[in-house]
Amino acid sequence: MCSPRRKGHDDLTSSPPSSLLEAQDFLRKADVRLQKEIKAEVGFAADEIVNLIKRDAPINNGQLKNSVSKVVSSGLKVEIIAQSNHAPYMEFGTKSKFKAPKGLDTYAGQFRGGGGSKGDPIAALTKWVRRKGIVDNYNANRGGKKKDRERQVAFAVFNKIKKYGVTPHPFFFTNKSGVDRMKQAKEIFIDRLTKALKRVTK
Repeated sequence: MCSPRRKGHDDLTSSPPSSLLEAQDFLRKADVRLQKEIKAEVGFAADEIVNLIKRDAPINNGQLKNSVSKVVSSGLKVEIIAQSNHAPYMEFGTKSKFKAPKGLDTYAGQFRGGGGSKGDPIAALTKWVRRKGIVDNYNANRGGKKKDRERQVAFAVFNKIKKYGVTPHPFFFTNKSGVDRMKQAKEIFIDRLTKALKRVTK
């Protein structure tokens, strides 16, 4: 798609047209090719942003990371989405730890109270405790079976989250350093588009 030489390329860069009809045909072909280049670069830019979001996503069992994807619609419209139900709670945090990015106060505010978890939160937290190996280094209450201690720690974590909320882990609208993802997307797209225009006008 991005090769500087392809079928039909010479037709667009040959000697100037000698008649109005030839000029119109030349511009029509150039316009079609330019549209294809722009559409391709929009997709490539979206892929880069998806990869950056996945890189910055908090990793637990991979569900959140794997829920990030791009959706291509008609024309040049591409949407990037995170389908995991707890994505906004990870992005903005909850309760006393809630923090909305500038300009997203209204949208983010609807997730402030938490409540995004589906299923058994204790079971999910127990799996998290096990993956982290927390009980292996947990000196208090060493008696009993390991799985029981893991569940005890999970309950402690759950109660703390329920009281104080979840710490935000920005990954979608901004990265951990606070860089605006839309600004990042524009920079990537402009860079790719500039290179595409150079290929088309060679």
